[in-house]
Amino acid sequence: MTMLAPIATRQTILTVIVIALFATSNGGSTFAQEANASKDFSLRPKESITQPIKLAVESEFERTFRLTQEEMDEDTEAAEPPQRRRPSRSQAIASRRRRQTYRLPSMFGDFYGGGSVQVAIQEPASLTQKSELSQNTIVDLPIGGAVRQIKISENNSPLPRTRFLWNYNYFSNVAGGIGEVHRNTAGFEQAFLNGLYSLEFRAPFAATLDADQFAGGPQMRGTEFGNVSLTTKAILLSADQFISSIGVGLTLPTAQDSRLLLPNGMPVVHVQHQSVHLLPYLAMLHSYDSNWYWQAFLQLDVPLNGDRVKMDATGTNPTPAGVWQDPTVMFAEFGVGRWLFGNPQDNRRPAIAATAELHYATTLQDADYVTAEEISIVSLQNRYDVLNLTIGANIALNSRISIRPAFVIPLHDDQFDYEAMVQANIFR
Repeated sequence: MTMLAPIATRQTILTVIVIALFATSNGGSTFAQEANASKDFSLRPKESITQPIKLAVESEFERTFRLTQEEMDEDTEAAEPPQRRRPSRSQAIASRRRRQTYRLPSMFGDFYGGGSVQVAIQEPASLTQKSELSQNTIVDLPIGGAVRQIKISENNSPLPRTRFLWNYNYFSNVAGGIGEVHRNTAGFEQAFLNGLYSLEFRAPFAATLDADQFAGGPQMRGTEFGNVSLTTKAILLSADQFISSIGVGLTLPTAQDSRLLLPNGMPVVHVQHQSVHLLPYLAMLHSYDSNWYWQAFLQLDVPLNGDRVKMDATGTNPTPAGVWQDPTVMFAEFGVGRWLFGNPQDNRRPAIAATAELHYATTLQDADYVTAEEISIVSLQNRYDVLNLTIGANIALNSRISIRPAFVIPLHDDQFDYEAMVQANIFR
């Protein structure tokens, strides 16, 4: 008995030491509590050993897993696109102004563009048809068909756009004995390079005087094809509400030759239509937050060559008599308008704008003339200074279609009594 007591005491001490070590490694939790709760140390430690132990020190496996997870999280964050910054108030206002500016209407225009010359024939002694002509015959002969000179501003804007266009113009009592003219123009404009440039094509035709006229007979009328035109446009300066552009146009001699015939059909005068015109221009456009806007065009029409003229008073053998050349013309135009109905920024609903324009055209040199034997070709006006007022409305049905009626009132050097027009644009 004496020997067993020390042994039991040693077992008890060892058991307490083991429990203390486990309690220390576990933060002093489970085993210490169980030891205090029960005196039966022979069974309780064995059950406690099988329970999981939470270590305070991170294992190598856990450290590797944690670092791998953090790297994956960093890659995921880097792969996500950056959040788009919300535009500032000034940027939003500038964007709205640009949208409003790019929906502004085109300029209407006013110019007739056709023309005629006066042919005077003095009866020669050798003329076999003397009984059918008066002593002096004067005939108005159209030159260049429906359209000879092109005005860039007609249904045009300083802005490069992609669109199909159609213009109808009615001219009442055109000077030079031409009378009524119904002119139509079809064409398209294609913008490219992010809308900084455009190329435009137009083809006019009209119900007007026929290119063939008879000396001493009634005026002949018909449908005539005019000169086609190609026009380039490039943005020169662009701001929130201001656009300036430059460009150049070219008219090609696609109209029919003009002839003055004797009653028997023999040609007395033959004008070979060959002239090419260069059309440099500058255009500006400005809009305002109050829905007002203005635009302006400055253009030259410069003939690069003339039309060869053949004449023979007897009509038997027309020979070259000279070259007829148009004078250089300058156009200066200014228009102001305002949106009256609808929101010009709303592409889904109609909007209406009213426009008033002043158009000035002047010749920069005297008119040409050609004379041979008993025949003279002269212009009806040596020089002219035309001033017209145009009043119109732009009806934007939506962002793609606009209908534009207008009326032109001559103010100085009348080319016609009045002009009425309708223009249409289909934007893309």
